[in-house]
Amino acid sequence: MPLPFWMASIRQRIGHDPLMVVGVNAVIFDENRHVLLQRRTDDATWGLPGGILELEESLVDALKRETKEETGLDIDVLRLTGLYSQQQIHTYPNGDQVNFVTAVFVCHVTGGIMKNLDGESTAVGFFDTNHLPDPLPKKYIQRIQDAKILEGVRVV
Repeated sequence: MPLPFWMASIRQRIGHDPLMVVGVNAVIFDENRHVLLQRRTDDATWGLPGGILELEESLVDALKRETKEETGLDIDVLRLTGLYSQQQIHTYPNGDQVNFVTAVFVCHVTGGIMKNLDGESTAVGFFDTNHLPDPLPKKYIQRIQDAKILEGVRVV
């Protein structure tokens, strides 16, 4: 997984020590209310499209960029469904440690062709929310459930 330029620069100085980072996730439902998930290359788990903000990038711009990179799809952001602060340090397979604050948005597809493009996904697809693939970390299950409950508010 390629690091944002600013994070790579910091990692050169501090190694694998923990960083606080801002992330985004997209919850995208199709017409059957199935949710879009990607299978990650770094740890082989399933998850929501998303990633870490670049410097001088808005939450919405980061969400659109990450979703396009990971799924091939163009999206429109409908609403914020939650802010999640991870209460533990996440350690990536390479040893880098992060503590995330993540903004999660419900989005809908406006174009593109679904495929994994950037080397971060080995598969992408829509899944019935009552039959989600394994392994899917609990944090994503909670974010999907929250998005299903919170409907109708549009982000401006």
